Amino acid sequence: MLNALLKQHDESLPEVPEGIVFPITTTEDLEAMNEKLHDSRLMSIVIAKVADIGGSSLNDATRRMMRFLISNELAIQYNLFGRHGKKRFRDLCLFDVICGGLKKNAMTKTVNQKDIEKALSKWFTGARDRCGKRAIRSQQSSGL
Repeated sequence: MLNALLKQHDESLPEVPEGIVFPITTTEDLEAMNEKLHDSRLMSIVIAKVADIGGSSLNDATRRMMRFLISNELAIQYNLFGRHGKKRFRDLCLFDVICGGLKKNAMTKTVNQKDIEKALSKWFTGARDRCGKRAIRSQQSSGL
């Protein structure tokens, strides 16, 4: 019975088309993906894939979804509103993917756009400290 349920779950989740690769690692790939996501069919598939990642809270789900979608190296170049010389994430189709994914997640389906923006801003703020970069910065500042 469990195998039947798992098989049904696998069949209900559409496959991301060939050539669509996550996480996105370059600005060029992000811009290309943004263009591709104007196709509503692809947008629906990616939203379903991201929603399936899940999360137990808004911040947890946002973190898990964003880690799936874009690399940390790319995240460092962006913030939600494009302030401080960074690129603006808010206008990209991936913002709509995250919103759609969070709305489909049972644990986060009642969140509003302001809550989503706050969680994304928090995630982007932490980008420079992920992957051991906080320890490196700490060592450099203590060595001065």
